[in-house]
This record gives sequence, structure tokens and C-alpha cells, in this order.
Amino acid sequence: MENVNDRRDIYLKTHWASKRNSPEANNLIARPNFKSCSILLQHFVAIHMGRTKICYSKPLYCAGIIKTKNIEHLDTSNYETDNKFNLPVSKPMLGNFKDEYSNQVISLF
Repeated sequence: MENVNDRRDIYLKTHWASKRNSPEANNLIARPNFKSCSILLQHFVAIHMGRTKICYSKPLYCAGIIKTKNIEHLDTSNYETDNKFNLPVSKPMLGNFKDEYSNQVISLF
């Protein structure tokens, strides 16, 4: 799974001073998120910039395993007595984890 924190901003520039509206090498180096630069050729520079914004557009996946010693923290009051997980049905209790979709598969959220 892709980690969006590991993305990098790399700019490849051929001019030191700005000739157009785009920022050139001297403007990028002066920014506070400048990390490093590498001179590849005489008139070709790679500038590594730090991220100023991170967009978490990918879904995050969380998984949990229910062990028999932690079953007292799970509210299974909405499960059937012969459920496919072989979990004992408990009384409804406040403060415990509850599976609100008991035996249904969540496909959209």
C-alpha cells in the first residue's frame, strides 16, 4: 500500500534566474521547504523540496484480531447465537467495542 508521506517534490531546472512566470532555481532554493539540490549537468539541476501539504486521498485500512483473552472488551449482543465467528453472545454493555454490522460485509462507506 502506498504511503503518501513518502512522496517527494523534485524540480528539474535549466535556468538560474526566472525568465518566465514559473519559479526558477534561485527562487526555489530561497523557499523554507528547500531540502537539497544536485547538479546533474552544467545547466541542469535537480532540486528536492519538502512537502508543504499532504493530501490523504487514499483509504486507510485498520485490521484487528479478536483473541479469546480480549473477548470481554467486545459487545456481541447483536450477534446470533450460532454466528460464523463462534463468539459467545453477551449482554449489551457501554464502553465496549461493538460491531454494528454484525454479520454483514461493509462494501460502501
